[in-house]
Amino acid sequence: MRLSLKKTAATPYPKGHGGFIMERKKFLETGKIINTHGVRGELKVMSLCDSPCDFLKIGTFFWDSEGKLPCKVTGKRLHGDFPLIKCEGIDTVQDASLKKNKFIYSPREEIPLAEDKNFIQDLIGLPAIHSKTGKLLGKVSDVLQYTAQSVYEIETESGKAYVPAVKEFIVEIDTEKGVYIDPIEGMFEGDVYEV
Repeated sequence: MRLSLKKTAATPYPKGHGGFIMERKKFLETGKIINTHGVRGELKVMSLCDSPCDFLKIGTFFWDSEGKLPCKVTGKRLHGDFPLIKCEGIDTVQDASLKKNKFIYSPREEIPLAEDKNFIQDLIGLPAIHSKTGKLLGKVSDVLQYTAQSVYEIETESGKAYVPAVKEFIVEIDTEKGVYIDPIEGMFEGDVYEV
């Protein structure tokens, strides 16, 4: 899921791995209003979910990340690759244009997520741990999604390392403990390859 890369308040790493992991948000960014559609106040949304269809399955939306400003959706449909939503109180192009470039949020439990997937927001800040030695390699600082597969950006003591999100390198993801990596020579600097 391409959801919510913004960092939140920090909590300690699991025992033995000093540092911080991020607290889980209750409401995640699920879309960005990119334009208006038609003359009756419909909003064109760039889905931040795995697919526009996943976005349309969500029932509850908010204008803020704390769930205090409800966005009452009275209609939603797919137009090409983009969801269109009609919201209560937004009845003209002028009303709709005021929402342009704003994000909409949903409760995490309503967002479709396959059993073997994780929200990106839950990965940011996790410790990156060598799967064979248990050595702390760094922490996940970003998940890049502009290649054939996602790439995990790992912040290390000596800079950044990039790990393709494939099973050959990402052995296990435990959102309570960390991301377990089986690195190959040259992926990280230093003596991380000694078993």
